[in-house]
Amino acid sequence: MIIYKFFALGEYEKKEKWINIMCSKGYALNGCSFCKYNFEKCNPDEYHYFLELLENLSTSPNQEDFLNYLEDEWSVEYVCHYRNWVFFRRKKLLGKLSIFSNVQSKIYYFKRILIFRFCIFILLISLSVLNILYSCEGSTDKTFALLLILIAIIFFTVNIPTFMKYRKLKKSDES
Repeated sequence: MIIYKFFALGEYEKKEKWINIMCSKGYALNGCSFCKYNFEKCNPDEYHYFLELLENLSTSPNQEDFLNYLEDEWSVEYVCHYRNWVFFRRKKLLGKLSIFSNVQSKIYYFKRILIFRFCIFILLISLSVLNILYSCEGSTDKTFALLLILIAIIFFTVNIPTFMKYRKLKKSDES
């Protein structure tokens, strides 16, 4: 079964909870990509899923060794990954496990993403303003500029949960 569902970057805990709820209903995650989750039938509550932020997993030459180590030593199964977020699962009977996502690595990751997205937002607004200022009377450029502003506002709004999560992580790291 394929389900399309959007989660903002900062909602990784919400995503993890949703995947575990799906498993409690008898659907095991077996693949993912942007907003797309593949599930297969399983026994309800068979697995506990957890997400970990692993910076260089997909580019690491030791990736296979690391994943084999997790499976052999901790009975943790690699499911899939999207960007730097890796989905793991473990039989629920064996208990919950968190590998190593620390607060500092998450803060750094969110900061990088937010800076990049803020630059895109500024670019969209700048192009809109320039388009409005230098368009001819009666031109469709102003309509295009307003469309860019609308896209920028949507882009900004979608990133609010990510920014809130970043602030929450930053506060927890300072205390």
